[in-house]
Amino acid sequence: MIISTDRQTKGRGRQKNQWTHLQDSLAFSLNRCPNPILTLTPLEMGVLISQFFSDFYQKEILLKWPNDLMNNKHEKVGGILCETHGSEVIIGVGVNLKPQAIENFSHFQAGFLFSTEEQIDSKKLTFELAQYLIQESELRPIPKWTQKCSHLKQQVQIGEIKGVFQGLGPMGQAILATEKEEVEVYSGSLVY
Repeated sequence: MIISTDRQTKGRGRQKNQWTHLQDSLAFSLNRCPNPILTLTPLEMGVLISQFFSDFYQKEILLKWPNDLMNNKHEKVGGILCETHGSEVIIGVGVNLKPQAIENFSHFQAGFLFSTEEQIDSKKLTFELAQYLIQESELRPIPKWTQKCSHLKQQVQIGEIKGVFQGLGPMGQAILATEKEEVEVYSGSLVY
């Protein structure tokens, strides 16, 4: 099942953060079987979304731990939210396609995948991407996720922990090299 919208007024991201849906953006949810290692599902979806835009639209999407989609300027263009329901997972995807005038959001900074000159059929794109995510899989997403990581070997901060992002552990956890030791972080917001 795929549910999409042209206007989302109560979108949310990870940890119940607000997600603002812009005009000419994708906002959809679908259900599918999760990755055999449940915690790798958001990483798998990031890899598949990145592959889709590269293969079919020649657009590079980089990945930021744990679930952000970044353009080649390292601006956030979207995100992925996964929630389990029984044996399936509901995957919410939001992607900013084109620049917009953003009223009442002076603090809001968003990146985009396409220029205003590029012609994009957002309904067709939503259907194509959703079908791709349903049909394709990447059972071992960590190597491909690492290749697309926007902050590998860079200084980052997750919560109070600061260190150099070394990569991912087998469950998708972030591995940071701090001044004293390597630390595994299983959730939080990464800043770099």
